[in-house]
Amino acid sequence: MATDNFKKRNTLAVAAASVTKESSLSSVEYFMGVGNKTPWRFQMSEKPSGVDRMRREIAIVAGPKDWGDTRESWLARVPRKVTTVSFRTVKALWYGEISDPEHWAARDIRREAELIEARHEAAKMASQFQTIAGGMRASDQDFYSAEIDRLERIARLLGVVDRS
Repeated sequence: MATDNFKKRNTLAVAAASVTKESSLSSVEYFMGVGNKTPWRFQMSEKPSGVDRMRREIAIVAGPKDWGDTRESWLARVPRKVTTVSFRTVKALWYGEISDPEHWAARDIRREAELIEARHEAAKMASQFQTIAGGMRASDQDFYSAEIDRLERIARLLGVVDRS
């Protein structure tokens, strides 16, 4: 009986020692894998940044994904907007089968994504200019008439860029 109590106390002491050893580590050290040969951030598989960049550009060209879209139907929008690439090429870029960032299809999709982003930026600026012109008109239309005319003209020009 005495030896059973000794074993229980010894087991509890060993467990308590291990808990205090683990709890003495800060949460950052614990999650960084102190004591392991490789930290946790290197144990996880990471995709190359080129694939992520290409996916982002494809997503910009494909547009927002609707609730009824599958990934395949969503990716099928890209060849409609970039006529030089096929659906198979878009899938190969999406899944990383084509990893060269200077591949002709990657360049064409990148160019179209940059155009789409520029159109969105122009539309945003046109909206801001119209808001500023409206505020100036409400404040004092006679005093700010020249600036209001300039802002509205620029907003109209940017709006034309957005529609192209």
